[in-house]
Formats: sequence, C-alpha cells, structure tokens
Amino acid sequence: MKIIKILLSITTVFILAWVLPWLWKIATDSQSRYPFTYYSCVAETFGIRETINEQTILKDAHGNTYNQTQFDSLLPMVYYRQLAREGNLPDSIHGVEINQSIISRNSFYFRYRPSDKNKPSIPLYTLFESMPKRVDLEMPGDRFRLTNHLTFVKPESNTIDKNKSIRFDDALQNKGFQGPAKIVAGNPTTRKAYDEGYFIVDSHNHLFHLKMVNGRPYVGYIKLPADVTPIWLTVTEYSARQFYAFLISEDGRLFTIFTDGYAVKEIPASPFDPEKDNLLVMGNLFNWNVQVTSEKKQTIYAIDGSGYQLKDSLSFQGPEKKRMAFNALFPFSLNFTSVNDEYVKPRLQFTGFGYLISAVLLLLGYLLVSKKQKRRVPVYSVILIALTGIFGLLSTLILGDSENADN
Repeated sequence: MKIIKILLSITTVFILAWVLPWLWKIATDSQSRYPFTYYSCVAETFGIRETINEQTILKDAHGNTYNQTQFDSLLPMVYYRQLAREGNLPDSIHGVEINQSIISRNSFYFRYRPSDKNKPSIPLYTLFESMPKRVDLEMPGDRFRLTNHLTFVKPESNTIDKNKSIRFDDALQNKGFQGPAKIVAGNPTTRKAYDEGYFIVDSHNHLFHLKMVNGRPYVGYIKLPADVTPIWLTVTEYSARQFYAFLISEDGRLFTIFTDGYAVKEIPASPFDPEKDNLLVMGNLFNWNVQVTSEKKQTIYAIDGSGYQLKDSLSFQGPEKKRMAFNALFPFSLNFTSVNDEYVKPRLQFTGFGYLISAVLLLLGYLLVSKKQKRRVPVYSVILIALTGIFGLLSTLILGDSENADN
C-alpha cells in the first residue's frame, strides 16, 4: 500500500510540475517586454519606441524625447512611406539619393528562431529553373533528394529521372561533395522574384551552391574560414541581390555569403546560442540592425551597411524579478512542447537550487501544522517536500497522509 502511495505521490508531483508553471506563465504574461529599437541613419543613434503604463514614449538612446512627426524623421528608413505622404522624405541622406523605391529595394528582414533549425522536415526539395523563359517562376514536375547522391524523383509516377539525376549528381561530386548532406537550404516557393537554388553542406562541412541554369546543373564551391562549422543556412533572395545567404556557425556567429565571388563575411555581433536565442536582422541602405534576444536580455547591434563594421550597440535586461520568483518557487518544470522545435515529448527543465529556501519554509510549516494536529508525518513525505518544494507539499495534501489512512 505504501509503495503505491509513493508512486502516486511522485506521479502527482510531475503533473503539478506541468500544470503549475503553465498557470504561472499565463497569470504573469505581459505584452512585449522589449521596446522597438532601430538605428537612425540621420542622428547616428538608436531610436526607441516604448510603451509604459499604456503611454507611448518616443526617444533616442541619449534620452531625448520626440513627438511622432519628429520620430518619423529620425527613422526615415522605417517610416519612409509616411514621410513621403506628408512630403517630408528627404531627397538624399549623407549624399546618397533616396526615394521610396530605392529604400524598399534595399531593405530586408531576416528572422531566425531555434525552431527553424530543430523542426522536422521532409527531405525532398524543389529545384527551379534559375533563368526561366517567362518572368514568373514555375513549379517543376520533379523533386530531388540528397543523401550520398542526388536523385530526382517524379512524384506523379513515383519514378526516378535517371538522366537528370546523373547529370546533377556528377556536377556536385566533381566539385568535391562528400555525402551525406548535413544541410540543404533553399526557398521552395514561386512567390519570389528569382531563384538562387540551394546551398548544401556535406559531411565534411564543405559548402556548395547548386542551381539549375537553362536546364543544366551549376555548382559552386564556397570556401569557408577554417574555424567555421555551419549549423544553419538561410537563402535570402532579396531584391537588391547583394548577398546569397545568412550562415550561422556552431559557436553562434553570424556570417553573410555575398554574391561578389562568394565572399564570406562575419557580421560583428557577439555570438549567441542558436539552440535558445532568437535573431532578427533588419537591414537598410545605410545600416543593419542585428537583434539578439535571449531569456535574460535583448541586445541590438548597429552594423555599417557598406563596411560591415560595428557602429553601436544597446542592451535591455529582461524581467529579472519575475524569473527570480519563478525559480524560487518551482524547482523544475515539465513541458511537452517547446518554442525551440516542433516535437511533442516530455522535457524536464531544472531552475537551479533557488527553490530550496521556499522548500524548507514549506516543510517547516507543514511539520508545525502536523504537530499541532498530532499527526505523524511519513518520512517519504518529508523527503518529497524537501526535494520538490511546493510540488511535494501539494501532492501530500491532495493524496492525504498515508499513515493516518492506514490507521
């Protein structure tokens, strides 16, 4: 009987570890914790839009405040449509001609989440014709898969196109590809102006560029720095055609592969954790805003858009008090889903030993109440409360005192 009660107590602890942290996060959830921040090419400082107590504050990193019209002019790369509508968009900035078309063509937006890398995917890929006869891209009638060799498959007949497979696989192998492929990155959609095919990382972490030009294979080899091990690639295909892709290395550095001779340049932002942190890059004609958001803080880096040098950076701390309260109350949490991937599986996340103070206080309170009620406290209940804090206490209260029940 006692063994069954212990097993029930442990099961209840894990159920509570799933439910209570979830309820806590719902109860303490708030709107975006960080303000909108964007580097001003006019004032050469960060413009910040922040909401405090339902009041919007427009300011810069030096503490100067602005009204909405002034803030629009501070960030013309963001509010250029509004400025053009009011007739306040300048003809040039720093001697560079600008208009709505130029700004739009040279602006881009790239977001990376850990779930992008960790989510499940079907290893079948669509290779478009990069120089189509008509303006719009058209879906081909086949897909390719890539392990040790590249193979084109016709989905309608479930057959292999042997001639095409041999031509493209030979072109890839002749460039030094050694399977199986670790990464095959591309944009399999017709909702883009042009196609740059796929960037492929082989088993030796060598990087290749594969695309189809007039029905023929084109394969380029990209020489990476010796200390770079790619774990994620995103093919950009932006309007300006300035670069091919973003690359994230194993140690959390961000690189850009440029169209000029496959030049690989590191973006001078501090390394981040690709398994936990979010990355956002907002680029324009003059600057790139590289935003790294972790559980504890958000850091924005202003990168020069021509020389790719670091110009400035700014950090915002996360809600430390809310996180400290969570860690002091809950020793661990149980989740079945994660923002970092799309798999459903049990995940036990420990918060550290900050909960021990609350666990000791809860245990002392429980022992004092039990003493006043002249109830004997089972040893396993004491251990359970000491080890799991509030989970163990609630489990004991829900299931009752086993020794009293036996009596």
